[in-house]
Amino acid sequence: MPVGSGWVVCGDRRRTSSLSAGGDDEVKVFELAKGVVAGMTGLRRVSEPGVTFFDVADSVKRFASSTPFGARADYAEALGKALGADFVRSVPRRVWPDVEKIEADGPSVFTVMLFWMTNGGLPQWAEVTFKLRGGPRYAARSTREVVASTNKLRTVTFGNQAVLDELRHGHRPDFDTARKDPDVRQFLIGPYAWRERAAVDAERFGRHVIELTSTRLPDLERKASNVGPVADCAKVSQPPG
Repeated sequence: MPVGSGWVVCGDRRRTSSLSAGGDDEVKVFELAKGVVAGMTGLRRVSEPGVTFFDVADSVKRFASSTPFGARADYAEALGKALGADFVRSVPRRVWPDVEKIEADGPSVFTVMLFWMTNGGLPQWAEVTFKLRGGPRYAARSTREVVASTNKLRTVTFGNQAVLDELRHGHRPDFDTARKDPDVRQFLIGPYAWRERAAVDAERFGRHVIELTSTRLPDLERKASNVGPVADCAKVSQPPG
């Protein structure tokens, strides 16, 4: 959530991939560098008993250690290229069909987001996605300062959108109470003016909507939730450096 002081970034801790053990202890939101927070959705790692072939977070951190954030204008593009190369080099081809099955349930194998502030105090974010079906490839996109300067920047959501879509656009009566929640209306439904939003309110909303998603997803999808009830949140309140 973009707020007056920068960003509040929240993510759940559930791990559901068939290519790694399940649990609710996965850290998907972390500080990548001073003034930069990274978040992830989708596949976190590819592993078999006794060996981990590929870990998205480790690959992101390895890239950041050799290429400091802001060292190049096409940082997200370079990160995507590095992640794709790491995956192709590290994951045995025999495992690729299993990864493709995971991609079939989502828009990509994995997505990495970066959140930071400009020196002028404007929130910005970038997104890197990796896909395998039809051949390994990555895509990267970034916001521009004009998005924030014109006050068009809104809450950015990734991952399973079923509950969020119902809150925004649905009409199910059993979601009426959730739709009327003041934080849901402030950060998800109503007009959004990021300069007027406070970090403490954003974190409360982030944790609440993740717990709500975890609880209500089975009602919408008729299967176990792939979003856990526990959230990690990190803040960005100064430019990188």
